[in-house]
Amino acid sequence: MEIISLEESIDEIIEKYNKKPKGWKFISDFKGNIIIVGPDISYQLKVMMINPYESIGVGTRIYEPLNFELKYDSGFRILDKKSFKSIISGNYNIIWDILKRDPVPTYELNKGEVILGGPILATDIKSKIEEKLSMELEKLFRKKYPFRANMFR
Repeated sequence: MEIISLEESIDEIIEKYNKKPKGWKFISDFKGNIIIVGPDISYQLKVMMINPYESIGVGTRIYEPLNFELKYDSGFRILDKKSFKSIISGNYNIIWDILKRDPVPTYELNKGEVILGGPILATDIKSKIEEKLSMELEKLFRKKYPFRANMFR
């Protein structure tokens, strides 16, 4: 398993997503573990928030197929003003119709005023990969922030 930087992981994911926005699934456990399943390759990331404006992390590519049951593709969808007003006025049923639309690449996001991202499956992520990424993230944290690491760990 090759450990890659968070930045390299995100750059690769965005590049691949932009080439083929359909077929992606995003899974998170809200503890910094993220699995991104693409049509051809998947990634597992471990992210630590340093402060509200900064995070660090590590990731790895996963080449074997991963199957997560999500009815709709994850990604970005551009909303028109009518759809947005409908959602903020409490008509959440319209979200299902929006999710049936194909996701768009990130370079098209400036064509709309409102962007809907997701869906993201929230679940508990436990795996050997998660353990390895946690250890690598801890090493990165101690190297990058040695005084903080000793203070909080």
